[in-house]
Amino acid sequence: MIVLKRPNMAINDPRCSTQYQMWNTWHINATETREHILAWTKAVALSAPGGKLKNLVIHCHGAPGTMALGEGFDRTNVGLFSMLLEKGKPVIDKIWLHVCQVARIGTAGGASDGNLFVSAMAKAAKCHVVASNINQWHLASHSYPPDRMDTFEGLVMSYDPRGNVTWSHSCGGWSANQE
Repeated sequence: MIVLKRPNMAINDPRCSTQYQMWNTWHINATETREHILAWTKAVALSAPGGKLKNLVIHCHGAPGTMALGEGFDRTNVGLFSMLLEKGKPVIDKIWLHVCQVARIGTAGGASDGNLFVSAMAKAAKCHVVASNINQWHLASHSYPPDRMDTFEGLVMSYDPRGNVTWSHSCGGWSANQE
């Protein structure tokens, strides 16, 4: 289990039965707009102690380069994560994408390139983004204790604010004692 420092926020999509609980927890609607998701996240960050979030957990279904968060995100709109800036500065230190296959490099079947998607997100939000390249497994209908999230499966990568992978680790389960 990964323990995250406060202030932190979790955004849980209702199509996932597993739920994360943080300092601020938002269970969105499946039809929530991209703009509203990001505007509300920014408002929460600005109201947090210190005016920013240390950690944001996004929990939804996904595929290479896509997230089924509300109305969904893909490479055509990932630049909207720049809404998480205030006067050009990030309001979040690190985004954790507990999303299946989101960082997976697309295949010849036409799937989007997850590496480019996550890299673009990190650049737009000017923060670190952690994501994996394979399916993430959870206990069905499970709520995690506050400030904790499940470990990752697969190749876990951390992208810096320039969009570069600064570290990666291949595992079955992973511990967050890395920066």
